[in-house]
Amino acid sequence: MTEEHGQTPHLAAGGHRGVFVIVMGPSGAGKSTLVRAVREACPSVRYIPSVTTRPPRPQEEAGKSYEFVDDVTFDRLIAEGAFLEWARYGGYRYGTLRRAVEEGLAAGSVLLKEMEVQGVAQVLERLPRDQIFLIFVDAGPWEVLQRRICARAPLSEEELAARRARYEAELPWKDRADAVVANPDGALAKATRRIVALVCDRVQGAS
Repeated sequence: MTEEHGQTPHLAAGGHRGVFVIVMGPSGAGKSTLVRAVREACPSVRYIPSVTTRPPRPQEEAGKSYEFVDDVTFDRLIAEGAFLEWARYGGYRYGTLRRAVEEGLAAGSVLLKEMEVQGVAQVLERLPRDQIFLIFVDAGPWEVLQRRICARAPLSEEELAARRARYEAELPWKDRADAVVANPDGALAKATRRIVALVCDRVQGAS
């Protein structure tokens, strides 16, 4: 089998295996907030930015969390096989560059990225399972997520229905995760300690 199908192990020169930590969960679960906390607490973790066709928001700096490209460039990257995974979300496309992940794993690094479950499914097909650590962020029932989502920006009934359908499709992935971080209302500090400990344990194991 070829490396593309996840059968070739990625080993650093010293024999240490890199680990790709993927944070997943429904919209509104708090993934971005928790990932930012991990990046601050574990600076040796290598964050993998997404390539996206979404325009930058105020205060967003290219290269930190996202690489912003136009549709033509995204199409070219797909044609070149540059993506480990890519998916469409909220009307825009997001992808993870294969080279960044494979080079990080080969160096024995702990990599970190938040990802939609569409992308997680693709990664599981293309990388060795023992080099992937899946963390599912669980904020509780749909009513909690709906309240959080609507607090960020007003949504139409159709948009809310689409978010709920996506929530119901994403929830079964909780059982496929290597770890679950509970992040209900009022428990952000506890959730932060939990996810930081999980990722820092991966760092210690890779060192």
